[in-house]
Amino acid sequence: MMDIVIAVLCFPNDPTKNKVAHQMFVAERIENYVDLYSVSSIIGKEKRVYGKEAENYATIIPPENTENGFKVPSFIDCTKVYRVSLTSNADLVKLANREISGELRERILKRIKELRESGKQLVYSISEEQFRSWNPKFK
Repeated sequence: MMDIVIAVLCFPNDPTKNKVAHQMFVAERIENYVDLYSVSSIIGKEKRVYGKEAENYATIIPPENTENGFKVPSFIDCTKVYRVSLTSNADLVKLANREISGELRERILKRIKELRESGKQLVYSISEEQFRSWNPKFK
């Protein structure tokens, strides 16, 4: 099982429409789609991560970040789901990936579930065609 993938995305909610390689948390893989969540550095975003909407984020801070392969303290925005449509034969393993501890994975999934149940999630759809065009290794 892979928990973190490095994928190139043109985030639908990014007004600059830049395509960037980004660490993504793989929350759920169903037969025809995968739900990804953005992993970002906390550095420079402390006010947002620890501010009035802190419950929207799962933080990964020392020593947990280094134990799980994150170079810097990081966070996952659990309110923004990037749902990539995939055929059943699409293999995400072709992308750079790694696992995290079961404890960290469960904590992130718990936060995601809480926010989904409270109606605080936005789902952004990405087609398989788009995803493949941005990630040549995936072809």
